[in-house]
Amino acid sequence: FSLRTKTFLTLIMSEKESAFYRELKGSDPFFLMAGPNVIQSEEHIFKMCRQIKQVTDSVGIKLVFKSSFDKANRTSAKSFRGPGIDEGLKVLHSGFKEFIIGEFPKI
Repeated sequence: FSLRTKTFLTLIMSEKESAFYRELKGSDPFFLMAGPNVIQSEEHIFKMCRQIKQVTDSVGIKLVFKSSFDKANRTSAKSFRGPGIDEGLKVLHSGFKEFIIGEFPKI
């Protein structure tokens, strides 16, 4: 697992199980963690979130939408890394509110 994945799992699997973790743990048959590798723009995130959410809703699977705001492991140092943490979290928050459940989970 990557450091970000380990951090995410640590947060949702803490001693005090969050409602979000309990919901994922109870997902039947499973949940899907998916999204673009890096945030390109708000428009791109909305398009991807809308399309992935339509698929998961149609088959009854819980979606955990993810995308990186700073993708440092690029082939070239000149490659686009993402919008950075401030803009990236703003874009993810907007997409989450629009397509997932209306509020960020408190993890």
